[in-house]
Amino acid sequence: MKFSSTRLIGLYLLISLTSVAAFAQTIRYVKPTSTGTGDGSSWDNASSNLQAIINASASGNQVWVAGGTYKPTTTTNKGISFSMKNGVAIYGGFAGNETSLNGRLTVINSILSGDIGVVGSSNDNSYHVISNPPGLTNSAILDGFVIRDGVAFPPSGEPNNQGGGMYNNGSGAGNVCSPTIRNCHFINNSASYGGAIYNDANLDASSSNGTSSPVLINCSFVNNSAFQGGAIYSDSRNFGTVNLVVINCSFLNNSYTVNGTGGAFRNEGTSFSIINLTLTNCVFFGNGGANTFSNNGTVISANYSLFEPSVIGYNNGSGNATTTTSPFLTSTNTQLLAGSAAIDVGDPNTTTATVGTIDLAGSDRFKGRIDMGAYEYCDPTTRLYVRASATGANTGLNWTNAFPDLQSALNYVSKTCNLEEIWVAGGTYKPTSTTDRTISFSMSPNVRIIGGFVGNESVLSQRPTINLTTPSATTLSGDIGTAGDITDNTYHVIRMLTGESFWLDGFVITGGNANGSSPNNMGGGMYSNGTPDIRNCLFINNKATNGGGVYNFSSSTESTKFAGCVFQNNSASGVGGAMDNEACRVEVDGCRFKGNTASSQGGGVYSLNCQLLWLYFRTTEFESNSASFGGGMRNWTSSPIINNCTFKGNSAGSLGGGILNFSFSISFINNSIFLGNTASQGGGVCNETNSTGSFTNCSLSGNSATNGGGVANLNSSSEFLNCILWGNSTGIYNDAESFFNYKFTLIQNMALGAGIFNGITNPLFVNQPPIGLGTAGSLRLKANSPAVNAGDPGTSTFETGPVDLLGRPRFVGQIDLGAYELPAEIYTLKNGLWNDPTVWSGNQLPALYDYVRLKHVVTIPASYQAQVGTLLYDSGGKLTVNSAAKLQIEP
Repeated sequence: MKFSSTRLIGLYLLISLTSVAAFAQTIRYVKPTSTGTGDGSSWDNASSNLQAIINASASGNQVWVAGGTYKPTTTTNKGISFSMKNGVAIYGGFAGNETSLNGRLTVINSILSGDIGVVGSSNDNSYHVISNPPGLTNSAILDGFVIRDGVAFPPSGEPNNQGGGMYNNGSGAGNVCSPTIRNCHFINNSASYGGAIYNDANLDASSSNGTSSPVLINCSFVNNSAFQGGAIYSDSRNFGTVNLVVINCSFLNNSYTVNGTGGAFRNEGTSFSIINLTLTNCVFFGNGGANTFSNNGTVISANYSLFEPSVIGYNNGSGNATTTTSPFLTSTNTQLLAGSAAIDVGDPNTTTATVGTIDLAGSDRFKGRIDMGAYEYCDPTTRLYVRASATGANTGLNWTNAFPDLQSALNYVSKTCNLEEIWVAGGTYKPTSTTDRTISFSMSPNVRIIGGFVGNESVLSQRPTINLTTPSATTLSGDIGTAGDITDNTYHVIRMLTGESFWLDGFVITGGNANGSSPNNMGGGMYSNGTPDIRNCLFINNKATNGGGVYNFSSSTESTKFAGCVFQNNSASGVGGAMDNEACRVEVDGCRFKGNTASSQGGGVYSLNCQLLWLYFRTTEFESNSASFGGGMRNWTSSPIINNCTFKGNSAGSLGGGILNFSFSISFINNSIFLGNTASQGGGVCNETNSTGSFTNCSLSGNSATNGGGVANLNSSSEFLNCILWGNSTGIYNDAESFFNYKFTLIQNMALGAGIFNGITNPLFVNQPPIGLGTAGSLRLKANSPAVNAGDPGTSTFETGPVDLLGRPRFVGQIDLGAYELPAEIYTLKNGLWNDPTVWSGNQLPALYDYVRLKHVVTIPASYQAQVGTLLYDSGGKLTVNSAAKLQIEP
C-alpha cells in the first residue's frame, strides 16, 4: 500500500449530481428600469411596464416587483390606472435578485403613485392609482406596496370621484370585485368618496347580486381624506353586497372634509342591501372621534381592536379597548410606540393562516401574543442587561435597571427588532424557579449572549479575563431542586431545538442531569439541534446517559463551534462523557477536555456518523479522560481532522487510551502528541474494523498497553510521516489483518525504513515521560536531538500546517520529526531593553521555549516578565534585572 494521506482524503470526496425539477409556477419580474430583453422572464430581463406584465399573466401566476416608484401612465391622462387581474398575485418589496418570497427585504419599498403630472402637484394626479374591474375574487392579491397620491376629484362625477387609492368595481348585476390586499400602506390619497379605497356594489333598483368584499390584512391608512369616508367608503345601495373583512390594520389621521363624515369609514347601505364590516386586531386614532365611522344600514363588528373613547358606531365585541393617547410612533407612522395599549392584546386565537407570518415592516408577526395594528411592536434596543442583584426598574436597558434573571431577558427578545446582544453580570442563574426538570434555557437565535461582567462595563474589553484557567463569574446552573442534589436537577441547562444558531460567550454551565427518557437522556449541559457558537465557556459537573456536557445533532451544513472552552468532570453512563456528536458538523478550537468519563465509549468525545470534513479539533487538550472504549475520543464511522492537539493521561479499559477509531473511521492527526495514555490495546491510538490513523509530525511517548503501547491496528491500518514513537511500552501492534506504513519516522526498536536511525537512536526529548498513565514529561526536542532537521524534505504546509504544536513556525530549515519544531536561535543586535523588539533578531521578542543568545547588554524593565526556553551568553552578553522584573525559563 503506497503511503498517501491525500489519497485517503480523495476517497471520501465525492461529487453528487442532483437533478432539479423545473419550477412550474410562472413568475414575471418588474423593475423601475427594464433590463436585458425587458420581457419580464427573470430579474435580469425585468420589464419596467408593470401593467403590461400583469396583463400578460394568467391565473396562478405571480408578478414580483422590485423597489422603486411606478406610475400607471407616462402621459398626463388622469383616467389611466393600474388594475389587478383575477388569480394573479402581485408582490412588491423586492431588492431585485431574490429567488423566494421570503427573501424580500421589506414589504413597503415598492410604490404605486398617482403623481403622474407635475411632481408634487395634486391637481393633475390620477383619479385612481388602482382601478379594479369586475371579476376579481380573493385570489387576486396585492401584497407589499405603498399606494399614494391618487386624487379622485374630477368635474365629471362618478366613478372618477371615488377611491383615490383604489376603486373596486363590483357594481352591476352579478359582478364581483373582492381582491385580497395585504401588507400595503395607503397614504395621502383623496377623493370625494373613499379617499384610499372605494368598494362599489351599488346597483340600480332593477338588478341584484353585485358584490365588493375585499379582504384587508396588515395594512396601514395614513392621511387619506374625502368628503365621506376618508380612508374607505363601502357602497351596497340598491341590493348590493359588501362584506368587508379588515384584520390587523391601522388607521391614523384620516379625515373627512367640511360638512362630510366618516374619517375612517363611510358605510352606505339600505334595507335592501347587505353591508357588513368586520374588524379584528385593528387600531384607530385621530380619524374624527365620534365621526370615525359613518353608517347607514351597516353592522360593524369589532373584536380585539383599539379606539379612542369618543368613537361610536360599532358593536363592541370581545377584547376591544380604548386609549386617550396615540398608540403610534409618530403622527405619520403607524408603528407602535413603546408602552402602547395595542401591544400584546390582539386576538390570542389569531394564526399565521389568518394574517401570515410577517407584519407590514417584514418583521415576525408573532412575538408572543399578537399585537393590534399593522405592525408588531419592535423595541429598537440593541443590547439588554442582566444582573442578579439589580434593584432598579428591571427594564433590561442598562446595568442599573437590568433584568434580575436571564430568562426574563430571553423572553423579552421577541419584542425587539434590532437586538444584538445580552450582557450578563456575574452570579448564578437558573432556567426556572420551579422544580420542572424539563425547563431549560432556550437561547435566542442570532443574539450574542455574553457573560462574565462585573456589572458596570460599557465596552466588552472591560470584562474581566476569561480563559482556560480563569473561568467566568457567570454561572448557568441546572440545580433547580434541592441544592446540591443532582437527582432533581434540570435535564438540560441549555436546550436548542429549532435548528438555528446562537452565540454564547463567557459562562459556566453546570448541574445538568439528563437521566430521563429520550431526548431527556442526552446533553446534560447543552442539548443542541442547531449550530451555536460557544466561546470561553466551562462545562463542568454535568451528567447524561449520552453527552454529559454537550449533545450535538444537526442536519445543517453549518458547523457548531466551540472556542476557548473547558469540559471538566462531566460524565455519561453511556457515550460521550463531555461531548456526543451525532451526524453533525463540529469545530473545536483551543479547548480543553479534562477529567471527563463515560462508562461505555468516548470519555472526552464520542462521534457517530460524522463524515470527513465535518469534524475539526485544533489546539485542543485531552487530559485524564476515561472510558471503556476511547478514553480521550471515540470515532464511530467518523473521520475527524485533528491538528495541534495533546492527548495526555487518558485511559480506556479496553481499546484506545487516547483515541479509538472504529468502523471505517479515518483520523487525520497532525502536529499532535500522545503522552501517558493507557489501554488494553492501543495505549495512544487504536484503529479497529477497517479504520485508519494517519499521523503527520506526531510524537507518541510514555503510552502503555498490552498490545500496541503507541498504536494498535485491529483489522485496520496506520501511516506515519515525520513522527516519533519512543518510550512506549511497545511501539505498534498489528493483528493478522492489519498493516502500517511510515516515512521519515523514528519508531523505537523498529528498523524497517532507511534513514530512520535504525530504531535505536534516542530522539532526546526535553523530559522523557515515564511509561504508564500520567501527564509528566515534555516531548519538545533538545537542541542536539537527532530528530532536528530529519523530516521529509518534501513535506509542505498542506500536509502539516504552517506552525508546530506551540504555534511557532513549522519550517526552520528542513522540517523536524515530531510535533515540535526546534526554534531558530534568537540573538541580540544591540544593547537595550528586553521588551524592545528592535533589540532582537527577527524584530520579535523571545517567547517561552525559545533559544536566546545574549551578545549585548540587555535590561529587563521594572515589573516586566521575560520568557525564554534556554538562555546563552556570548562574551559581550550581560543581563540586568530591574525592580520587580522576572525571567521565566522553561527548557
